[in-house]
Amino acid sequence: DYPTATVPAYHAYVVCPKTSGAKQLSIIIDGETTGIGGVKDGTTGLNGPVYDLQGRRVADRLDDAARHRLPAGVYIVGGRKVILK
Repeated sequence: DYPTATVPAYHAYVVCPKTSGAKQLSIIIDGETTGIGGVKDGTTGLNGPVYDLQGRRVADRLDDAARHRLPAGVYIVGGRKVILK
């Protein structure tokens, strides 16, 4: 079991077990986006249920009614990230 920790934004918390045999740990942060890298306007072909980022199912499909009902944010539809403005 690992202890819990609160990690502030732009910081990291790394646990390395002593049995790993690692002599050195290198973490390289080069400023590249690790989340949403680019945005395309192509949500018309996406089918399936709509989930929020907490994994809750919030709509049966991404139709016009769901677009107007859901608040702005990031959703998962058909395994892809979708941004609603």
